[in-house]
Amino acid sequence: QNGGDACPHHQHGGSRACCPASSPPPRPRHLASSILPNREMARRFRSDPAFRLNVLGNVVRGGPYELFLSLVAALASPDDEDDERWRDPGMADGIIASADPARLASMLGGYGMDGHTLAHWCAKRGDEPRFLSFLVGRSYEGARLLIDLHLPSRDAVGMYPLHWAVTEGAIPLVSMLLTHLDERPSSAGGGRAPSSSASGLSPLAGDGDAAGPPDGVAAGSAGIDATDSSGCTPLLIAAQYGHPDLAAFLIRRGADPAAVDSSRDTALHWAAYKGTVEVCGMLLHMRGAEGHLDGTDAFGQTPLHLASLRGNADAVSFLMEEACGVGGKGLGAPAGGRVGSKSPGPGRPGAYAARLLGMRDKEGKTPKDLAIKKKKAGCELILDRYEETYLSPRRTLASRVGRTCRDLVSPRAWRSWMGATGSDMPVSSGPTFPFYWMVSNILLAGLFYWSELLGMGGPRTYADDSLLLDRMGLHVFFAVCWAATWATLYLTYVTNPGVLEVSDGTPRPSSCGLPCGGGGGYPRDRIGAEMDSITRELRRQYDEVIDSYSRDFPSPEKRVQLNHTCRIVRPPRSKYCRVARRCILMFDHHCPFVATTIGLYNYIYFY
Repeated sequence: QNGGDACPHHQHGGSRACCPASSPPPRPRHLASSILPNREMARRFRSDPAFRLNVLGNVVRGGPYELFLSLVAALASPDDEDDERWRDPGMADGIIASADPARLASMLGGYGMDGHTLAHWCAKRGDEPRFLSFLVGRSYEGARLLIDLHLPSRDAVGMYPLHWAVTEGAIPLVSMLLTHLDERPSSAGGGRAPSSSASGLSPLAGDGDAAGPPDGVAAGSAGIDATDSSGCTPLLIAAQYGHPDLAAFLIRRGADPAAVDSSRDTALHWAAYKGTVEVCGMLLHMRGAEGHLDGTDAFGQTPLHLASLRGNADAVSFLMEEACGVGGKGLGAPAGGRVGSKSPGPGRPGAYAARLLGMRDKEGKTPKDLAIKKKKAGCELILDRYEETYLSPRRTLASRVGRTCRDLVSPRAWRSWMGATGSDMPVSSGPTFPFYWMVSNILLAGLFYWSELLGMGGPRTYADDSLLLDRMGLHVFFAVCWAATWATLYLTYVTNPGVLEVSDGTPRPSSCGLPCGGGGGYPRDRIGAEMDSITRELRRQYDEVIDSYSRDFPSPEKRVQLNHTCRIVRPPRSKYCRVARRCILMFDHHCPFVATTIGLYNYIYFY
């Protein structure tokens, strides 16, 4: 696969001074003097474009906004060397406001020595949006474009500032750039430039290295679907970096969800390759599973192939659940209303999942073959379980006994049963051994007590002093506690913990072979009906929030927490259980000793 494991550019974060809480922070003085200590440096800063953009870029990368303003004020000051008012931070705003916009823009545009524009570095500062806001406000005057903020970098990557903002997951900056694309004028001054194309660079955009896009990058390709040198659009970058909210925002703002890179990988391919289940869930919800889960890239590989070769067990489980929801219900099939699932259609249930499991890449390998080749034991276990259900012929009793015997002597199977998942085992494979160990111990404790202390079923007589019949109160206490243990274990096990899911009552086997948290495995009682109603409302709110992304993105204070895997607005203290693979209301933890997830409704029985 092509690159993308990490951004080729450095990560940059702002720094803040640590001040006593009892006193306000001191007002910065002569910030620019630390960068431009004398008139000779100030003169070079104004006259040398490469040096100027290098200094400004370094300040934007990790410096405070006030220092940036002081340096811009140095550019906006008259050429009179005796005028050094710009060294006073309090004068910066006034100097910039009175400067000629075209002259100031000519000094802020163009490429630096590193091949990046100032807009690139501003787009990386998700912690300080004022940098980008400053450039946007001075990029055009009326109907005249002064600075083109949408130029690709002149390095091997060729990313636009929009790509850089996406790598940081900075939705406010992405929204700012998209709005600027819609509102900016064309370079010729003839009205607004279309958002899907880049305007040519204004003659005033930079007085140095300010020519057009680099070689190999087509001019006029800026926009929400702008591509870098590897063909990645901002949506593909969002999938690579695991930003589901940002990916949903881009799609609602008009990004092409079917865009592919130079290797023909879609956003779903990248999300599966990176193992970001929430991005997979959001994409399948917005596009559907059928026709996308089986999409192949230039290597003939589906998203399931990529998740398998990278060992992303959670992504493999999720993709197979979605595949089982196409054309009918089956092992692991999601209940009605599951994210990305379709209503059961004609054809044999599980046929789509069987076809997905059997698809081969250009080297003739299935997803399971890739998992075996890359030694990803967790993915191999999951795919083997699904292949056994959908691809293998009906097994005889002898073959089932043989398979059980092989599992009993398999270290890999015991690791899964014991919950020793490690880095290559599926987190969603709930350990079954602790549950059976606990049940066996409770049962044996009772049998030992009744047989050894009360002599039931043994040769002892009631006259035997060792029966402790004079301690009848102790026997009654043990009997009550033993019965209460079984009762609370049973109630904890069968009570719906608060699974946020629209259930059609179809039982769904869980990852551990027990009904431990599968929404369909619980009875359709009062709790189930209440969860059904709550989930429908949360999904309605989810759709409203996603639709609102087409207009604007809320501020962090007003931002609603979404769970894209379950396609709901996440209630307070609710969480997605990675073992049960469902969202649980008032989630506490998943307990392997009782083989279920502890939530709102079975919490009282557990404790």
